[in-house]
Amino acid sequence: FNTPSFAPPSGFSFDRNLRTAYTQHWNLSVQQQLGSNTVAEVAYVGSKGTKLLVSRDINQPTPSTQQPNLPRNPLFGEITQQESSGSSNYHSLQLQLNKRFSHGVQFTTAYTWSHAIDEVSDLFDLGGAPALPQDSYNRAAERGDANFDIRHRFAYSFIWELPGFEKKNPFLGGWQLASTGSYQTAQPYSVLFCCDINRDGNASDRISFLNANGADPGSAPRNTFRAADLSVINLSLNKIITIGEDNKLEIRTEVFNLFNRANFGIPVRWLEAPGFGQAVSTVTPGFRLQFSVKLEF
Repeated sequence: FNTPSFAPPSGFSFDRNLRTAYTQHWNLSVQQQLGSNTVAEVAYVGSKGTKLLVSRDINQPTPSTQQPNLPRNPLFGEITQQESSGSSNYHSLQLQLNKRFSHGVQFTTAYTWSHAIDEVSDLFDLGGAPALPQDSYNRAAERGDANFDIRHRFAYSFIWELPGFEKKNPFLGGWQLASTGSYQTAQPYSVLFCCDINRDGNASDRISFLNANGADPGSAPRNTFRAADLSVINLSLNKIITIGEDNKLEIRTEVFNLFNRANFGIPVRWLEAPGFGQAVSTVTPGFRLQFSVKLEF
C-alpha cells in the first residue's frame, strides 16, 4: 500500500520570561534663520529598541558533533518560540531647508543619512531577511543592517505661483506649478540557499562566501546585498480662476511618476531558484495622468 510519509507537526510557544518591548528616542537639533523667510536645520536623531520580540526554533536539530546535549522533542518538527531578547539601534543625520511662502514661492527640502541595525526586523517574512535565524542557537550571527535600513534619502516639495503678464487677466494670471519628489538608496536583503542546507527544518540558510583559495570562510552576514534604489517625481499644474469676490474655480493637472521610472523591489533571492537575482515586481506605480476640477463657493 502507498501510505503518506509521516511529517511531525510544528509547534508554537511563548517564552515564560516574555517582557514588554520598549524604545528610547533622543535628538538634538540646531536651527538657523537665513533671511526673513528661510530656515535651515541640522539634527541628530537616534533610538534604541530593547526586549524586542524575536522568533527562534527551540526544537532545531543539531549535528552530533555540535551541541550534542541540547534536548529535542522527536514528536515535533519546528517549534517556533516568541522571545523578548531582540535589540536595535538607529542613528541619523538630518538636514532641512524650508522657505515659507513669499514672492510666490514655497519649498521644503530634506536629506537624511541613517543606519538601522538589529537582529530581526519583522515577526514574519515580510522584508529582505527571514524572521527565523539561520541558527537558532547563534542569534548573534543575525546582527546586521535592518530590513528597512535606507542609508541615504532626499525629498523635496515646492509651490510656485507663476507670474502672470496681467494678473487681472483671467487666463494669464492664476497659474501655479507644484512638485514633490524623493530619492533613496536601496533596501538590503539576504541571499538564501534554495534548500535546507543545515537540515534544521527552516529555509533560512544564507549563502557562504569563499576566500581567494576557494575555501568556505562561513555564511554571508545577514542583509549583505542591496536591491535597486528608488526615485519618484510628481508634478502638477493648477489654474485658479476667481469668479466674483468669493467664488473660485480650480483646474488641476497632475502627473505621478513623471519619468515613468520602474522602481523594482527585492529580487528573487533564493539561490538556484528560477529568475534568481532578477526583480519581478515594482514598489511604485508607473506614469499616471490625472485631471480634476473644483469649484469653491
